Amino acid sequence: MPQVEVHLKLGYSCNSNCMHCVVQINRHKLIKSSNTQMNLSTVQAMGLLKKIIEKNARKIVLTGGEPTERDDILELVCWLMENDVHVNIQTNGTNTAIINDLVSACANNLGDLSFMIPLHAASCELHDSISGRRGSFNAVMKTLELLSENGIYVVGKIIFTRFTDNLDRITDLFFDKGVKDVIIAYPHCASFPDDLVKKIALELVEIQGSLDFIHEKNEMNILLQGFPYCSTPGMLNHIQERDEAYLKTDIIEIKYKDDFEYRWHEYRKKDKRKFTKCQYCPYNGDCEGVWKEYIRVFGDLALI
Repeated sequence: MPQVEVHLKLGYSCNSNCMHCVVQINRHKLIKSSNTQMNLSTVQAMGLLKKIIEKNARKIVLTGGEPTERDDILELVCWLMENDVHVNIQTNGTNTAIINDLVSACANNLGDLSFMIPLHAASCELHDSISGRRGSFNAVMKTLELLSENGIYVVGKIIFTRFTDNLDRITDLFFDKGVKDVIIAYPHCASFPDDLVKKIALELVEIQGSLDFIHEKNEMNILLQGFPYCSTPGMLNHIQERDEAYLKTDIIEIKYKDDFEYRWHEYRKKDKRKFTKCQYCPYNGDCEGVWKEYIRVFGDLALI
């Protein structure tokens, strides 16, 4: 029986405004509409979590928006711990005090608590500019130190965009804070207007060579997420979509107030496309292609 991992989106509220964030598009739509409920209520969230546990999920990933903005995050996490579930929190890492409260509350079960935390740049100024929040870089650094001191497992995340500076330096920052597993993701600009996709997305030919530093990171496990193989020649052993453990895990996504369950390994492929020229690529038979918005924006025959 495959491992079941469920990702639950708790809502859209966030204390940052990242320029490459897919969630903010939906958040802005809610703000403009008559729907004033930005997040699941505690009752709604608990109801979904109970159903998820019934599916024999042993790992639940809490996402948002920003989960640590919720007043009930301690209640939700402690309840999951009491039901022997590993909890991973995908957070921007800026609410250090709340995260410290979570660590204290879960002191007897820290092995069942983990985090995914992003860094957008190696410099304070650029990171804060990308996140849209002054002081976010320093807050993330404090949170990473806190989690490292308590021996809590953290996965670092980098969304590789036109604004990202030195990937080598960013991974060094993670490593210095005890983070040895890092995901570098090609941005999924779902629902973005065309001009924003062009503003954010690096063309594939621009990516080639920018990831070569990974070969020197012998003490780190770096995975590439969402990259077409032609943009990462010689890096196939770092492609997440080829990772055996990842593919064997049944990943289910439950979106905010959506009864439909997305099985990620199926849904991901439906959300990707291939250019006409892909048929001539030596990786064509194995590669999943690129996120569908890139063909819409750059054109099927574009040398992206």
